[in-house]
Amino acid sequence: MTAFLAVLSSKVADRWVQVLLLPGLFFTSIAAIGLLTGQHEALSLSYLTTRVNALAAQPTAHSTLAGVLIGVGVSLVAAGAGMLADTLGALVQICWTLPADRSPASWLLRWRRKRWQGAAERLKAAVRAGTASAGEAYGTSCSEDKIRLLRRRLHRVGPAMPTCPTRVAERFRATARRTENLYGISDLPLVWPRLHAVVPDQLKTSITSAQADYAASARLAGWGLMYVAVASVWWPAAIVASAAFVACRIRAKPTADRLADLLDTTIDLHLADLAEKLGTERPDEVKLLGAHIMERIKPTL
Repeated sequence: MTAFLAVLSSKVADRWVQVLLLPGLFFTSIAAIGLLTGQHEALSLSYLTTRVNALAAQPTAHSTLAGVLIGVGVSLVAAGAGMLADTLGALVQICWTLPADRSPASWLLRWRRKRWQGAAERLKAAVRAGTASAGEAYGTSCSEDKIRLLRRRLHRVGPAMPTCPTRVAERFRATARRTENLYGISDLPLVWPRLHAVVPDQLKTSITSAQADYAASARLAGWGLMYVAVASVWWPAAIVASAAFVACRIRAKPTADRLADLLDTTIDLHLADLAEKLGTERPDEVKLLGAHIMERIKPTL
């Protein structure tokens, strides 16, 4: 058991260094460069070198104690930056799944619906135009290409009229709706901790990995916000912020899809195992299985 805990601790430490400390050191370096050079000398390497040499020439900079304090201070600042980015990433995850009836989520939902309706109208117009020019071979080829392009743009907004403010929330809502329609589970967050306890270790590992990837995609937005703050004193940090936001935009939906797919898989394969562990009777109708589980685990006052 001691050996297992030692291995687990080393893995946690390695992941903490890779996920938080190293990006924190990079952020600390960028912030330090920004404070030393400022906006007017942002890209001046000679000015940065002069400032660093001036700091290094001070008598206190050559003592062993100063070196230790600087190293400890940089490490603490980097760790703090990583923890702040992690916290901001958690807030981003909350924002992705805000209820659609609350502002500003309701504004975003209206904007998505307007985009979807516009894309749908353009697709319908292209289909009508393609039907009208069906007799011309060249015209048919061009219209088919245009229709495929417009269909991809429509599906990029959503396969149907949006019901959630973000695509991430749309995907998780689809899982919740599917679970309720197939198995009668109306409160998946209530069932999930118990269901997660009965799944095999291999599937647990996959779910944990998917959750970590999903959190990492949100953390990128957190880093982006922090680099926006640094850009107020050193404008090149805005480039790093833009890269972080773009990476978050690219990764958010695929990581959410993977996590939601694993949730669907877990529910399909192991919901009956949970019912057996809870000692509920196995109904003939699959949809009643969830109702029996909910009846067994619902909170009582």
